[in-house]
Amino acid sequence: MNHSESTFLAGCAPFYDYCFVAKALDELSAKGLNNSTFLCFVDGGVEKVPTSVGWAAVAAATVKPPGQQRVFVFIGAGRDMFEINTETLRQAEGELHQARHALAALTAVNHVVLACGMGREVLVRDGPAQWRAIGPGPRPDDHGVVGFEGLHGFSLDELYAVGWQGEVWRGDVQGRWARIDSPTSANLNAVCCAADGQVYAVGDGGMLVRGRGDLWETVDTGRGETLQDVADFGGEVFVVSDFHILRLLGDRLVPDDRFDGDARPGSCLRLLPAEDGLYSLGPKDLYLFRDGRWRSAI
Repeated sequence: MNHSESTFLAGCAPFYDYCFVAKALDELSAKGLNNSTFLCFVDGGVEKVPTSVGWAAVAAATVKPPGQQRVFVFIGAGRDMFEINTETLRQAEGELHQARHALAALTAVNHVVLACGMGREVLVRDGPAQWRAIGPGPRPDDHGVVGFEGLHGFSLDELYAVGWQGEVWRGDVQGRWARIDSPTSANLNAVCCAADGQVYAVGDGGMLVRGRGDLWETVDTGRGETLQDVADFGGEVFVVSDFHILRLLGDRLVPDDRFDGDARPGSCLRLLPAEDGLYSLGPKDLYLFRDGRWRSAI
């Protein structure tokens, strides 16, 4: 695949051999034209979705509820939405009218897709192009910019949202939220509910916080750069900055060196956990971790 003239924006992967991504054509972006084209990496090949949109995707998620067909969902910061049913190829594109603020992230919890964004926005997808607002929203006593950058959950009854000024909130799909006493004021960019029963959130200045419920602590990672995403796979916690894939060893984040050959990603940004693999997606790179090794997927 020739990726020299395009930039990956967002993606998600149910399995190691089934990854959906959005990318922007660099020529259009250079002219100030937002754009997204959707690709599916499946069984070693690449399939292009005929639809392109005039906005930049910022996040993606996929679900396949029991007895139903798989759907992939993409959102843009400006409340734009695109989803496709992979069986029927039925597509929906439009605006999330329930959103009142810019959106930042998508997640899938118990076969349900949720979105979050600025103004402490949280939305739950109830069906095709059907969303419901459940977030705590802004408060009269807020100081400065408030918003969520990451959302994940152990269940629909135990969701965690993190974001600006180090905020950490716990809530549920019914819209009951409580702010947790966070141990940091650094912006938090992503959150992961891990298999070890802990919640991990990462952010600016090498910040990593860990906890669950009302008890949280900072972890001295030994890093100083902005940490962009965090994911749990195979009993390990992985983190990416703009340029490095890291893993948590004890309380330290160390560069992962388990690569096939000499190739290394020149860009990271997002982690796409699958059932049987883990992708690292950067603007110009897509790497897959499987069987204990990282290798380029393009």
